[in-house]
Amino acid sequence: MGVVNAWRLYQQANDEPMALLDFQRNIVRHYLACHAKAKFYIRPCQPAQLPEILMIEATELANKWNIQQEFRQKRQPKVEKRFDELLKELKQEYEARLKKIVKTGLNAINIARAVNSFAIPILTYSFGLVKWSDTELQQLDRKTRTTITKNILNHPKSAGQRVNLPRHLGGRGFINIRQMHNKQMSKMKAYFAHFRIATSNTDWSGISSAIRVENTTIEFASRRVAAFVL
Repeated sequence: MGVVNAWRLYQQANDEPMALLDFQRNIVRHYLACHAKAKFYIRPCQPAQLPEILMIEATELANKWNIQQEFRQKRQPKVEKRFDELLKELKQEYEARLKKIVKTGLNAINIARAVNSFAIPILTYSFGLVKWSDTELQQLDRKTRTTITKNILNHPKSAGQRVNLPRHLGGRGFINIRQMHNKQMSKMKAYFAHFRIATSNTDWSGISSAIRVENTTIEFASRRVAAFVL
């Protein structure tokens, strides 16, 4: 409204023809960030041509865009290598924290709480940023079961489903890493509602791999109880 009112006032006090053009140029430069001080001459029966300054700027922008694309193509293998190193570091840190917890001498309830609140968040912070495969997540769950079994926190012949069941259902109360990953990916997919936004970073994060499967399977406690009973 302020711009419109100023335009009307300027029209009323229009003494010089070029004053309105200067005022309009300032408005366009302010709102559209147009820094090119150029004038357009429109002649009858002839198409308007861009000034040479704008043509040079457009060429420079195109060259910069090509340079950025080449830089991204060269940088992609390094980024993928960095992601592999990050996955390895996350696994090592999780296993180190898991071993520290089981050696504390706490009872079974507190060990499960410590693992859920101290060790597993190392992995959950990376969900959506680093692409985890189903095999890697299952290996981490298997590592949790073998570690607590070695430290006499779980019977060797006990059913594997009991480890991730809640304690009030007869389980150990440990969080299932694969289930949490799939649940978080489905929530992130719902947050990024637009499909193009969600798939814009293909092969760079875990969101794209989760979106490829339209119906993400999440194992609930009831299914685990049914499998344990059967």
